[in-house]
Amino acid sequence: MLTTDIAPNMLNIVLHEWTPIFFSEFCGPNAIDYLYCDLNPLVELSCSDTSRIQMEETLLCFHVIVLPFPVIVVSYTCIVLTLLKMPSISGRHKCFSTCSSHLTVVFIFYGTLIAAYLIPKKGQSQMISKIMSLLYTLFTPFVNPLIYSLVNKEIKDSIKILYRKIVC
Repeated sequence: MLTTDIAPNMLNIVLHEWTPIFFSEFCGPNAIDYLYCDLNPLVELSCSDTSRIQMEETLLCFHVIVLPFPVIVVSYTCIVLTLLKMPSISGRHKCFSTCSSHLTVVFIFYGTLIAAYLIPKKGQSQMISKIMSLLYTLFTPFVNPLIYSLVNKEIKDSIKILYRKIVC
């Protein structure tokens, strides 16, 4: 089972990352001004025509980024419609609280991922690209526990008390 999960990802990595390395010419500076070695900064160093590589990147990202997102949106639409039919207001509130925290994390992750990889780079500053990659690689995992902990009543009460102490 594990090998079937790894094989498509390995193929994606080989096609996605190694293609520009083997089929591009590099001249000029060889330092990547980026947070980590990602495909976009590597392509920017190339002296070759990179339009084919950028098209491949968009096509390869499609099944990883674009396809799961509508599935998540449709499934949460079904969940919300089911929750609206619940007779218990407190149960409905508890379920909405859990779902909203998960959806927040999903939208932060997919929003920054789509902005980093699917929005055309032409005219986009390198600083914006760095910030977007930083958001989906570091910010989402960082805020994930914080967002999920806001479901906990004790933590919400503690935050309210802390807020009152700071503001008042």
